[in-house]
Amino acid sequence: MLLVALSLTEWVGLLLLVPLLALVGLQSDSESLTSVTQRVTELLRQLGIHATLPAVLVLFVLLVALRAFLQLRQAEIQTRLEQEFVLLLRRRLYGAIAGAEWAFLVRQRGSDFVHALTSEVDRAGTAVGQLLALVSLLIVCAAYVLVALRVSAAMTLATSVAGLLLVVVLRRGRSLAHETGERLSDAYRDLYATATEHLAGIKTARVVGAQERNTKAFETITTHTAVTQAASARAYGLTTAIFSVSAAVVLCIFVFAAVSVLKLSAASVLLLLLLFSRLVPRFSGVLNSYQYLITSIPSYAHVEEMIDRCVAAVEPHAYAASPLRFERAVQLREIGFRYLDTGAAWTLSGISLDIPARRTTAIVGMSGSGKSTLADLLIGLLTPATGTITIDSAPLDESRLRQWRAQIAYVSQDTFLLHDTIRANLLWAEPSATATEMQRALQQAAADEFTSRLPHGIDTVIGDRGVLLSGGERQRIALARALLRQPRLLILDEATSALDSENERLIRQAISSLHGQTTIVMITHRLSSVRDADRIHVLDGGRLVACGSWEELVSANSGRFRDMCAAQGITVGRGANPVGHATN
Repeated sequence: MLLVALSLTEWVGLLLLVPLLALVGLQSDSESLTSVTQRVTELLRQLGIHATLPAVLVLFVLLVALRAFLQLRQAEIQTRLEQEFVLLLRRRLYGAIAGAEWAFLVRQRGSDFVHALTSEVDRAGTAVGQLLALVSLLIVCAAYVLVALRVSAAMTLATSVAGLLLVVVLRRGRSLAHETGERLSDAYRDLYATATEHLAGIKTARVVGAQERNTKAFETITTHTAVTQAASARAYGLTTAIFSVSAAVVLCIFVFAAVSVLKLSAASVLLLLLLFSRLVPRFSGVLNSYQYLITSIPSYAHVEEMIDRCVAAVEPHAYAASPLRFERAVQLREIGFRYLDTGAAWTLSGISLDIPARRTTAIVGMSGSGKSTLADLLIGLLTPATGTITIDSAPLDESRLRQWRAQIAYVSQDTFLLHDTIRANLLWAEPSATATEMQRALQQAAADEFTSRLPHGIDTVIGDRGVLLSGGERQRIALARALLRQPRLLILDEATSALDSENERLIRQAISSLHGQTTIVMITHRLSSVRDADRIHVLDGGRLVACGSWEELVSANSGRFRDMCAAQGITVGRGANPVGHATN
């Protein structure tokens, strides 16, 4: 509606110029212009306005003021529409990423998601802004053309044909703009990936002396991005320059034909010059907006393509009719898993074990034995290719995933902490938790003592990823956050593997205090942390090779567990074979 109103004010303003020319003494011998003058004069008279020079000038100023107000409103609404589109697209993309299956997400590069959510979505928003600007300019151009047709149909048609031919000639520029847009999206995606990876490894790079190599690699990708951006600007500038020069040539031919061939009056020539002098920049604006639109469209296409891929890998959201409540045991039977459907080696094969409720179960093995994959299967992030997982005899299928995860808490080696206060980090897992509940969780995790010594207690900001805390303190905050949920199943995935002996002792004490209350699954290669486990399962090469208590496993004359103990400097005695030795 605003675009139509703007075009009307443009059209009315142009019509007011016709009697204005007559009032200043520039009479036209054109019947069409004389007719327009008479009609405008009559319309003003009906509105109670005498067609005098002051009256027409005041009316013209008021019309310009109205147009300025409408342009302001148009800019506001256009910006709002653009930002609403960006918000919608960003929500759709984030929702698609958050809802995708874990097996799909782990095969993607995280920086690609960040790039799409930020730079690509913003460029897609720019495309929307340029589309709206293009529509606006086309409507205004239509108003100018209509008035020009009234003054001289022949000259207007001839000029329009010349303009269309010019657009056809410049079609290569449109194709080049789209190609440049594709290259620009790829360049920015690589830039995001490089920046993310290098910043994540900046500490290690400094230790091993790789700063210069990283800097050169970053400079290379930055240079490539700058060159691509310059190529995009050059393609845009070249098209604009060709159009400007060609438009000037057409305008000169137009003036010569109007004066020498068609013998138009001075008033008609002046009005046409005014029309075309204002029309050409708008045609140029149309071309520029179209160029920007074509350059930005690849970003929108990439975002939509990423949304489609995530939606195709969406995790089902079905809900079971009957409630799921973990009371007795989790049973895994003949579990097999591999990350690719075909051709890949089996990460886990023939795994059968039980996890009794309110007991501590340890799953141990060297790196690459499949421990973390087994944790992801227990959580329901991955679906086994073969075999079944049941909770109290109820199969863990897609209809029960949400109910199951609501009863689980998970602590990994790579602790996730917000750049915020300890309180905010705790509330992130359980927003409704009270101060008393938070204090109890900190006590259970052996974290209450050191948090009380912080400058602002649990309201102390702990820095990016908790960098202002020690490794042990970060792990204890993560454990407290997990316990705040009061889970029925607590999974500790290498949670103590990077800690010193004192911090490991504190966390072991915290875990021991939960024995008999919470089902705990400890996944680790560090055997010293599983001495108190009720049952230990040993993985090797994706297979279950032994199971039993600590005493049963260390009493064996040989076996994978004894080899691991020897490798970690743990002295064990010799005795009978362990009870419950697994077969596959």
